[in-house]
Amino acid sequence: MRKTLLATTALAAATGMAAIASPASAAERLSLGVHGYFQAYFGYLEADNDGDRRNVDFFREAEVHFRGEVALDNGMKVGVDVQLEAETCGDQIDESYLYFQGDFGKVVLGSENSAAYLMSYGAPAADANFDGADPNYSPYGVGFAYAPNITSDSDKITYFTPRFAGFGFGISWTPDNTEDGGAGSTVPAVDNNIGAQEDVIEMGLNYENKFGDFGVLAGLTYSFGNLEANNAAGDFDDRSNWTAGLNLSFAGFTVGGGYFTDNQGLDGSQDRDVWAAGLAWANGPLRLGASVAMQEDDSAADNDVDRYTIGAQYVYAPGMQLRATALYYDTQTGNPNDFDDAIVAVVGTVISF
Repeated sequence: MRKTLLATTALAAATGMAAIASPASAAERLSLGVHGYFQAYFGYLEADNDGDRRNVDFFREAEVHFRGEVALDNGMKVGVDVQLEAETCGDQIDESYLYFQGDFGKVVLGSENSAAYLMSYGAPAADANFDGADPNYSPYGVGFAYAPNITSDSDKITYFTPRFAGFGFGISWTPDNTEDGGAGSTVPAVDNNIGAQEDVIEMGLNYENKFGDFGVLAGLTYSFGNLEANNAAGDFDDRSNWTAGLNLSFAGFTVGGGYFTDNQGLDGSQDRDVWAAGLAWANGPLRLGASVAMQEDDSAADNDVDRYTIGAQYVYAPGMQLRATALYYDTQTGNPNDFDDAIVAVVGTVISF
């Protein structure tokens, strides 16, 4: 099956390259515009047995995106996206990729999330930065993500089909799960790292449609990788995960949920499972939301977490939101020194440009 999937990805790439090679010229050179976002929150945190942690903290995250797209005479679009972190960090360039899009679909090359990640659906969130499928913040370190994300932003090739009757399919191939590994080097990455995954395939199939005021979003994803090397104890294994999600919307209301299961690349029965459900209502500039998510971790960490979230968002200017969110964590871990319960309340703003 793996050879078939790789052949499919290669065919997709060849289709895109053939379109690029056809006689076409752009009316003008591709130019980049500046976009991005800035998030800033102030939070209050309270937990049982919290080890004298500070009760107040700031949460912030920002990126500057350089994006551009040009249409060739044959109708194909060529685009570039480079995302710069707005603070000094180990991953200074978050994502950096180019793409070719036309009647054949879309081919993406570079450091970008996988087809499984981009085509998955989770539960409606109160504030996706805290209770989304892939949140930006993890208060007290007990937050969790449930988006299919084995390879994150590692360099990959991805192909998306055109959408037919609401259905779309995408597939990604990542040779080596080392984020941003292609910085001009011509030396192939070492492929005997203990616990690392290689030749990772990530697939997504989703459905998007509207019937009058009624909307449907549904998705299935499956991902698998091959273990590069094991340790003497044989603790690791080939990694795989799959997800399912469904969102239904009507008259400003959205209700939905998602399921995620991941063997974590560990030997034996050490799966991590997440169930999530949510409800949101939007009317003009105001949006209200609530969600619940439950994680069961069968690994040695035994990190079981239930998360309950409510929140409100208000658009006070174009591209600017005021947000307020409250979260309750019920945590059971294998460490008796860890806290059992935590309450987090945050208020902040999110600005997009």
